[in-house]
Amino acid sequence: MISGSQFYDNFYRKHIKDYIHENSRTEAAITHTLRNVPVDSNRILDIGCGIGWSTWEIKRHFPDSNVMGLDLSEKMIKNAVSLFQTPGLDFTVCDITDENNKLPKSSFDAVVMLDVYEHIPKENRKKTHQILKEILTDNGVLIMTFPSVAHQEFLRKNRQAALQPVDEDATREDISLLADDIEGRVTCFKHVSVWKKHDYIHVVIKRGSDHIAKSNRRIKKTISLEPKAIRAQRVLSRLKVRVTQEGLFLQDNEGQVVCIVMPKIPGYSETFVRAHIERLPAKIRFAYKASESWLPLYGDHGKPLLPYTRIHNVPRKVFRKFLGLHGYCPDKMAFKRFLLGSKAVIVLAEYGVIGVAVMDVCRKVGVPLIVYFRGFDAYNQFVLQKEGRHYPKLFMIAAAIVVVSRDMEQQLYRLGAPKEKIYYNPSGVDISLFQDADPSKAPPNFIAVGRFTEKKAPNLTLLAFKRVLEAIPEARLVMIGDGPLLETCKQLSISEGIGHAVEFLGARAHFEVAEKMRAARAFVQHSVRAENGDSEGTPNSVLEAGASGLPVVATRHAGIKDAVIDGKTGLLVDEGDVEGMAERMIMLAQDPLLAQKMGTEARKRICSEYSMEKSIGKLWEIIQNVIKSNT
Repeated sequence: MISGSQFYDNFYRKHIKDYIHENSRTEAAITHTLRNVPVDSNRILDIGCGIGWSTWEIKRHFPDSNVMGLDLSEKMIKNAVSLFQTPGLDFTVCDITDENNKLPKSSFDAVVMLDVYEHIPKENRKKTHQILKEILTDNGVLIMTFPSVAHQEFLRKNRQAALQPVDEDATREDISLLADDIEGRVTCFKHVSVWKKHDYIHVVIKRGSDHIAKSNRRIKKTISLEPKAIRAQRVLSRLKVRVTQEGLFLQDNEGQVVCIVMPKIPGYSETFVRAHIERLPAKIRFAYKASESWLPLYGDHGKPLLPYTRIHNVPRKVFRKFLGLHGYCPDKMAFKRFLLGSKAVIVLAEYGVIGVAVMDVCRKVGVPLIVYFRGFDAYNQFVLQKEGRHYPKLFMIAAAIVVVSRDMEQQLYRLGAPKEKIYYNPSGVDISLFQDADPSKAPPNFIAVGRFTEKKAPNLTLLAFKRVLEAIPEARLVMIGDGPLLETCKQLSISEGIGHAVEFLGARAHFEVAEKMRAARAFVQHSVRAENGDSEGTPNSVLEAGASGLPVVATRHAGIKDAVIDGKTGLLVDEGDVEGMAERMIMLAQDPLLAQKMGTEARKRICSEYSMEKSIGKLWEIIQNVIKSNT
């Protein structure tokens, strides 16, 4: 089970992104804090400080005070130290609920808890109240923010993935009890509207008598948080990264510029695109968000490449007939300007359809093009009918074509791609995140991860599991992901009488997927060729399961049969063979030592052949070779 500190380690990137590009909840909370800290406070404590944004703002506005930031997460504190530590401002890894926390007694004139109280289990609150009472001075102030009960109910109903392992309600009665326990009084209990009406609560609790309480003397000068430009420069200079509005971390690399073009900002299931942006050893620029013609409309600066004006709504035939602008395309002109302005030496198009969209611009500008095919762009009949007619031209213009499976390699060759231009390079896995599964000690629990789409056939996985459950009633199945077939699969599990044994978790962050894999006996996925011809590349979830140390039960489909060695690192069946899949799942459920042996071999294979480092290294080698051949 992941610990509290390990859980919060995974949020440091989001905190950095929010710091640079603003977060209305955090900024409102910091402003609330600054307005209520006693102006003559000697010592101020910020509990749950994250990367230290709030702590730094407190120090900025109270330069003569000694300010301390605490957090459970070592990664958070490490980034806080790098970004903000200065004389009179310190950061420490500490759990406030630990009675042995070594915080000095009766020493803090103000204690700040922004979005912390709701994450303290109710059974630990009384103990926490006592600790707060001990560390506050007799006239100290406790300043808090937390989500309203209505907001928590909204998350539970509509966005369960946004909830944390401990996410308790905090009511007015809870705060009154807290005030009583620390011998203070509630002087502010205010509902504020940040994202939704009355979704957050700001609280102030004061100790001491009115005539002596320092908390009556509050900051008087205008509160102005640090400008965004200074925040971005601090992150760039101290952490050596540029963070986009979408939360992508671009390394501050010098030298050659690689322009990556993609249909959209990569989602939770597209870790391979994000890895290219963040890990290639080059200066990365990118463009994204496709129109109907798949042309990129936004750059990494977060602004449209093409400002929307009335002239762009004029049909092209008007330009051709009346203005004589044959072939005029505002989207292409905008991308051309972006490409020239970025001084890119090469373009990497993620997916074949994107390659089609940008190939003419690349050819005219004289920038070589590499196209990364992934799956639907090589097999989907609709895509092949609409975009595939341009593939012969794409294959001629592209300097290199990268595929993620041997099956796809043959498919593109059949579509007309020259063999000498095709490179096999499957996506890589973060083997430091996906590890430490122990199938021999895990109960007979299976896990499936992926979008609920036709080609992943989650319905067949459920039918196979039904047969497993008949043989092994204690077996369980966890399914992670979302997609068009999710609700259908939920109903199927109920109608088949297995709903009690199947848990649908929706889309989850990568670290949560890794944790769930560590608790499983085996991974299962029944990929098939969809009715429209769509097919997998090499599913990342299969690679991640192997890296975790899990045996994989799957189909002989696309790149799965490259990654999984049948009988050694997993067990494979033909597409549609539900009975065969069930038999192999039962085999692993009944033989934990076999599952452990296969999982160990799977881990060795993935680390050797499918690591992120190897995949990125091979792609960079391809890029370098293309650049050299075009200079």
